[in-house]
Amino acid sequence: MRAEEGDESLKDYAVEGKQTLGKIKETQHARGHNAGIFSRIAKIFRGGRGAPPG
Repeated sequence: MRAEEGDESLKDYAVEGKQTLGKIKETQHARGHNAGIFSRIAKIFRGGRGAPPG
């Protein structure tokens, strides 16, 4: 954030925060999706057997 510039309003900070939060959530969702894919592939290579989850 650029507080030292002094030209941003509270609304500007709020908009920037919402955009950042949206990007974080998108990244987390993408990682979760990729983890599921990798998990299924790994299960195939293990023959469906593996360490119990947890």
